[in-house]
Amino acid sequence: MKLAIFGSCVTRDVVAHLPPSIQLVSYIARSSVVSAAQETPYRIEKELPDSIGAFERRMIGHDLEKTGIESLIQRNPDIVVIDLIDERFQVYEYSGTLVTLSARIAKEQLGMEIRQKGRLFRRNEAFCKYFSQCAELILRRICEGNTKVLVNEAYWAEYHASDDGTKSYDDLGNIRRNNERLRQYYNSLRTFLPRKNFIRYDGQLLGDPMHKWGESPFHYTASYYQYIARKIIEFGEEQCA
Repeated sequence: MKLAIFGSCVTRDVVAHLPPSIQLVSYIARSSVVSAAQETPYRIEKELPDSIGAFERRMIGHDLEKTGIESLIQRNPDIVVIDLIDERFQVYEYSGTLVTLSARIAKEQLGMEIRQKGRLFRRNEAFCKYFSQCAELILRRICEGNTKVLVNEAYWAEYHASDDGTKSYDDLGNIRRNNERLRQYYNSLRTFLPRKNFIRYDGQLLGDPMHKWGESPFHYTASYYQYIARKIIEFGEEQCA
């Protein structure tokens, strides 16, 4: 079975827990749905600096040039898993299109230009409506063939593991604001997909201070990835039966 991901590390890190029979053929990250759905590309006039690694270079290129969804579709996956954790990044109107100001590009000269010359696309009620429109465009494009979409309904953890149990993160207000936005975005996806196409971790969601990518409310303990892996396997078996 061929698997593709449009989302973030919360789904990509699940792949290590999947059997060899499930092959990851595409991974598109660091892009907001509203940016990925745009038809007008931003053409990068200068090469991105060598300090940017190959993965980040590809992701920035896909977001700016609007090639991410098409690149994913060309790999002809059986299942595309979507999560929305990378909606945490700001979106800007810039040079006649929308772009995602991911953490890596924000450090570069181009990111500074986007901030200075672009207009922040604020995540208000109008954004949520536009998100829904863009999500519909992307889902229709992905599902034109036999590809199935599975939504990994991931949220930021309010607590993290510690030596003496669990502790809450200090910035609970920000975490809860992000989670409320995520609920709205996932609910938008429910307009276009049946309930069985959604999975969500059913245990206590915990950040892992020892996570390989560092501590974060969306870098979870191992039980999360193991659970989501089982759900992906079950979904795949059901679709291929």
